[in-house]
Amino acid sequence: MDPAESSQLAMKRFARLWVSAQTAVAAYVFSAIRDTHEAEDVLQLIAEAAVEDFDRYDPQRSFTGWVLGIARHRVLHHLRTCRRDRHVFGDKALMLIAEAHERLDRQGDGRREALSHCLQKLTDRHRRLLNLRYEQALGPGAIADQMGTSVNAISVALHRVRQGLADCIRRRMDSIETGASHD
Repeated sequence: MDPAESSQLAMKRFARLWVSAQTAVAAYVFSAIRDTHEAEDVLQLIAEAAVEDFDRYDPQRSFTGWVLGIARHRVLHHLRTCRRDRHVFGDKALMLIAEAHERLDRQGDGRREALSHCLQKLTDRHRRLLNLRYEQALGPGAIADQMGTSVNAISVALHRVRQGLADCIRRRMDSIETGASHD
């Protein structure tokens, strides 16, 4: 593979990872920097720094954690230049905020794993129902037409499937936290 292709693949990989981490990074930046325009500027600088340093990212680590490390440094630098503002967090507070956002991101990873596990346990009919509703974005009327049933039956079935998934995810998360294996 030539260097241009390799670089293009790396940028695609970075883009996928950035999209998954951006919400946590933005939440961290906006919680530390009150001015929206300044926070947006710092978020842009963080993205640029992450792209420039992407070759140093260790795929064995959490990408969100890695980017939050970059964000912490950029936010600290920004806040040091704005020390006159009394609403600025100290270094320790910023580190605690970054750690909290990383923990929240890891919980999200656990929920995604639990959802994946629970989706695999669904019947083919329930999977088809969810596919029609959420992947194909069909309303209950259109789903009822495709599945040859009433709109009310589809609405009830969707409610039951969502409730069952929520219960399964809750049990799965509880079993992960306690180290037990219930599902």
